[in-house]
Amino acid sequence: MTSSRELAQALADALREEQVAVPTRALIAAVLMSARGGAPTRLGMSKVGGYSYGSSQTHYGDLLDALCEHVPHLVAEMADDIVDPAAAARLRDDLQQRDASLAALRAEHAALTERHEHLRRYALAAHERLRAVEGDQGLEEARVLPFQPVG
Repeated sequence: MTSSRELAQALADALREEQVAVPTRALIAAVLMSARGGAPTRLGMSKVGGYSYGSSQTHYGDLLDALCEHVPHLVAEMADDIVDPAAAARLRDDLQQRDASLAALRAEHAALTERHEHLRRYALAAHERLRAVEGDQGLEEARVLPFQPVG
């Protein structure tokens, strides 16, 4: 575990850099969002912090989750009646419920898409078979038989 002094030095170094690193930006964004009474989200922190959403998810996912989960409560404790901690916690719960609903809907959509793909393939095969049968029937009707002279 890193000591408080080492952590303080690392933060000081990160803030002195010309380009502030994504973890530092995410931390500041989470604190700012929480101080405004909102619940920080991964996407929200990327917008407020001004960093790329996609690459941050890959490289700093655990940090972003920890910030979303713990920063609102810490800010509420420090703000001491400035921010309504119940509102931030309620928003976080609502967000988690929405994410669960979206995950369920995505799974249902994937299952229906797979089911419809089987139906689409069956219909296409039936259509191709019908065209082949109609084509064969047309060839039989189009045959010209040569006349034999009767003589």
